Amino acid sequence: GLIGRPLDIADATGQRDNAEVVRVALIRRGWSVAPELGRSLPRAEQTVIAYPARNVVAARALARTLPGSVRLIECAGTCSGIRLTLGADAAGWSQWAGVRRG
Repeated sequence: GLIGRPLDIADATGQRDNAEVVRVALIRRGWSVAPELGRSLPRAEQTVIAYPARNVVAARALARTLPGSVRLIECAGTCSGIRLTLGADAAGWSQWAGVRRG
């Protein structure tokens, strides 16, 4: 892959299954994603992509892939790859992900 390791996804959406829907959608769009979601985190409002400096191009490409605005944060040595933490703002992404709810 572009970053040398699968993308990590953490769920801070506050809703069940939301992160799994996004994980599958990213795989369909050609991203290498870790086979299992990271642990669920306390609910956060905004989706964040944290990345080491060497992965800035891939982090920006990921941000362009997603249907909503995300915050990009360089993790300055505290992470080894790209981590996508889905916030509550990702709750409306099911249509982008190709999922019909209800």
